[in-house]
Amino acid sequence: MNTQVLISKPESRAYLKNLLSSFIESNHKENLDQLISANIISLVEQLCPHGPALIGSYQATAIEPNLSLPTTWNTSYPVVESDTQINFYTNPSKEFVTSSFGIKEPTQEVENLKEALVHDALIIPAVGFNQSGYRLGHGGGYYDRYLSNINKIKIGVGYSVQFTDGLWSPEEHDIQLDYIVTEKYVIKINN
Repeated sequence: MNTQVLISKPESRAYLKNLLSSFIESNHKENLDQLISANIISLVEQLCPHGPALIGSYQATAIEPNLSLPTTWNTSYPVVESDTQINFYTNPSKEFVTSSFGIKEPTQEVENLKEALVHDALIIPAVGFNQSGYRLGHGGGYYDRYLSNINKIKIGVGYSVQFTDGLWSPEEHDIQLDYIVTEKYVIKINN
């Protein structure tokens, strides 16, 4: 990992969120989201040729890609369970409510998938990415803690403008992704 930090992670987040908001405003977000969704579907179909058993996903915030995944896919979604922990749950009702943390969570939590061993892959949103496959999240460390002991396919998702090298530097606890998917790219990280 590069130990040289040009600006802090909080400064990087603020910069990237402003950049992202401008990018989304000047582009058709729905079109970008459709391209990202198509790229994710194509990648997952390549990785799981017989169809995925379970995919971990998320419900988008205003600056995250709003994914349209096949209704035939069994998906799970994160639920914030404490100030430091998320777990994934299946959600057959496909109904969501905005939590006190500002993310949409399943209204009907059916199966706690804490171990995540049943997932074929996890799709993870980010504020930014670097070329080495590390993601800059929103700052809570939820995904890094959740993914720290999980050896499943980790797919970072965002917009092409979120690629930055030299803006921030990953830390020891940051988790490297296996793939990064944007509206323009599907990048396999050689880790």
